[in-house]
Amino acid sequence: MMELERREQGLEKRDQELERNGQELGRRKQELESREQKLEGREQELERKEQELNRVKEAVVKEEPAVHNKTSNMEKSNNIDMNSNLIQHMGEHGMPLEFGEEEEAIVGFERKVMLILNKLTGRNLPGLVEEFQSLEIVSAKQLSLCVKLIFEKAVGEPGQAFSCAKICKDMQMKTVKKGGDNVNFRRLIISMCQKEFDKVCSKEIGMNCEELDLGNRSCAIMQFIGELYMQNIGTARIMHECVKKLLYASDEGSLECLCKLVFVVAEKLVPETISKLDQGPQFGINDISVYLQQMNKLAGQARFSLRLRRMIEDVILITENLLF
Repeated sequence: MMELERREQGLEKRDQELERNGQELGRRKQELESREQKLEGREQELERKEQELNRVKEAVVKEEPAVHNKTSNMEKSNNIDMNSNLIQHMGEHGMPLEFGEEEEAIVGFERKVMLILNKLTGRNLPGLVEEFQSLEIVSAKQLSLCVKLIFEKAVGEPGQAFSCAKICKDMQMKTVKKGGDNVNFRRLIISMCQKEFDKVCSKEIGMNCEELDLGNRSCAIMQFIGELYMQNIGTARIMHECVKKLLYASDEGSLECLCKLVFVVAEKLVPETISKLDQGPQFGINDISVYLQQMNKLAGQARFSLRLRRMIEDVILITENLLF
């Protein structure tokens, strides 16, 4: 009889613990939902502002040809002697005029890319992807410029990171010749992300900027890297490398970047990691629980802000739900 009572008491304690855990999970879920609603509100406000900005830019673009013609006429009248010298020099060396035409083509190409990116809202993404695919990209300079502009759009406007990653997915096989080698979009965007990630880790980004601007840019870079991985540009091993470097740096900025990255990639990275490790040890890929143990330690350290510790706890919760 006493044994039954002890078992009943044990079951009651477990029920109480489960109820407390359920309440805690419910509270965290409500917090996440509240944050999501705030983010949605901000995204809608940003879209409204972008639409207003696009209308202004379209008006400016319409006026641009007239202004450009006036400027060109002034330049022609002021530079007759210079043009004569260029022609004479070209006859001797055959270079300056060709260089000027190439630079002018690059400037025109940049304008076309920016006009497409400035119209990006998310809802019109399929049409803009078609516009990107129809661009005449014939040189490595043009392709590199295209990659750079898309990257800066994603980092400068984090709300567009997902759309920019989708554009990269559809453009990734675009290839041009450079010397005797092929250069493709995918290789360039991965290389740029690697360089920017190295800057995040070495704290080189925006050394003359305010600390807040530095942190915002670093987090935006990690968000875009995560979005690229979700579009299959990048591998699980690369994500693990990013997680390890940010986690074991153990400073506030790096850990916030880590949280931003995991929020984006966890849904894909966790099951992919489990699947790969089921096949045996994999180079560069660790068991997710190793990261969770370290994050649990960091979440309890008072040297970090309460905001960051809450973020780490949310990451742990999301990851554990996927892992178990």
